[in-house]
Amino acid sequence: MKRRIILYNPKLKEIARKLRQNMTFSEVKLWNELKNGQLLGYDFDRQRPIGNYIVDFFCKDLQLAIEVDG
Repeated sequence: MKRRIILYNPKLKEIARKLRQNMTFSEVKLWNELKNGQLLGYDFDRQRPIGNYIVDFFCKDLQLAIEVDG
């Protein structure tokens, strides 16, 4: 399946970087399960700007966004 380009607000890029450096405990726990393709081989990004929002985790191949409250 061909990946689509996802537009985002460039002003959110620095905010997303700071969020990656200050993840919550719940986000860290989930990230430890998602990183390095451990979930069925799918690659996830963390704190990814999409449109005017920043999602906690995003899989490009599945077009799946995951938000963690915690």
